[in-house]
Amino acid sequence: MMKRLTLSLMFLCLLAGVTLSWAQNKPKVDSSTGRSMDLRAYCRKIYGDSADVSHVRNIGNSWDCTLGKRKYPIDMNDVCRLQYDESYYAKLANPADSYTWSCNSSKARPK
Repeated sequence: MMKRLTLSLMFLCLLAGVTLSWAQNKPKVDSSTGRSMDLRAYCRKIYGDSADVSHVRNIGNSWDCTLGKRKYPIDMNDVCRLQYDESYYAKLANPADSYTWSCNSSKARPK
């Protein structure tokens, strides 16, 4: 009985760890067309360590920084400039998928 309980608790701890890890990585959007964007790091840099990220999955331009009950729209170009440098801009590969944002260098920007 005790062994079964111990195994069950170990499984729940493992499951919770995997779920927490997945949830923490989720705000990083990435597209194969450019560099990834760490939106949680951006929000925390702008609004402080208690800031987080929210969005609507099926709408590309729907990311917000959240602080308590307040929501602040994210300027995706600003994310790229702060994360990389001033030569980067944000690009949305699929307007129906908020996870297809990427940072791209304006040095290689098509004309």
